Amino acid sequence: MRNIRNITVNRAIIHIIDNSMEEPILNQRDLYLTDETLDFIGKHIAKASSDEEAKYAKFNGSNNIENICRSAIYDEDKFIESSNEIAKAFFNLSKSCGLIPSGDLLIVKFESEYGKMLAIMKMIYNKTFIHSIDYENEKMVIDIKTQYIGLPDTMQRLQKCALINFEDDNGELLVVNRPTKQEKDAKNLNTFTDEMLKCTLIDDKRDFTKNFVKSSEKWVRENLKEDAGKAEEVRREIGEALRNEDFIDIKEIATGILGNDEMAENYIDTLKEEGLKAEKIEIDKEWVDKKLKRKKLKIDKDMEIYINSDAYNDINRFQIKRNGDGTIDIIIRQIRNYFEKQ
Repeated sequence: MRNIRNITVNRAIIHIIDNSMEEPILNQRDLYLTDETLDFIGKHIAKASSDEEAKYAKFNGSNNIENICRSAIYDEDKFIESSNEIAKAFFNLSKSCGLIPSGDLLIVKFESEYGKMLAIMKMIYNKTFIHSIDYENEKMVIDIKTQYIGLPDTMQRLQKCALINFEDDNGELLVVNRPTKQEKDAKNLNTFTDEMLKCTLIDDKRDFTKNFVKSSEKWVRENLKEDAGKAEEVRREIGEALRNEDFIDIKEIATGILGNDEMAENYIDTLKEEGLKAEKIEIDKEWVDKKLKRKKLKIDKDMEIYINSDAYNDINRFQIKRNGDGTIDIIIRQIRNYFEKQ
């Protein structure tokens, strides 16, 4: 359900979840779906489905919230009633735990290339500024005022969102659970998944690929910080494997780059400690193409280079020369023009 592209919104409804009140303000009719509203909803769904923080999940067996979500998708006559039940559950959780700020709850029934789906999006309020017009002593005065009920615009990432699909009968979710400040302070980061949705997060090939890249870089920084030449070799070999292979054999790539010695074993052990226990992992080629398209090189403490992958791998334009003493020279060739960015 990642990167949803074909979104057709069928119905949508919004409820107010204000923690200062005694109960939620529940809507009794669908939203009017104007072109602007459809654009707003569709962009938020698409953005959530491609969010870097989005993770797959499964419901923890048959539970009430799962049944309500299923009813919201498939029982046309109970969409509003089901959305009210979801809003009540969310309000009770927000009110009792105090970790999720006030906001609106937008619930959307839509269709995509993955079938019929439901989106539950918590629209946490933004502070916005508006002008106000008044009269003082028969003179018009215009001031700037703050208001605290602005919804996230389509350029912003949602903090709490679930995209739900029952095409395989068991139910599958794609969840964005970006911790709020309150959750971080309370060290309780899974309120939304554990208590509201009652689901268990599942790692997929994107999670494994991201973890492999992150853990490999962590190992290089800790173990090859005094040998820039070897560090560059390891990073380049890992990058080539990610681009050219569908699966990564962790032991094979460790021994191929580092040899059959303690360093290779240490690298393998580090990846296991970071959660990569399988001997082979499937590579998410779409994520790799996006993430490895551009490199940011932090050089010592006082230089940075941004370079795309084509230039990085073109020996006629960019070259790294190993000096044999742990240092490297970076050579940029055939420069036709350059300018200073302010």
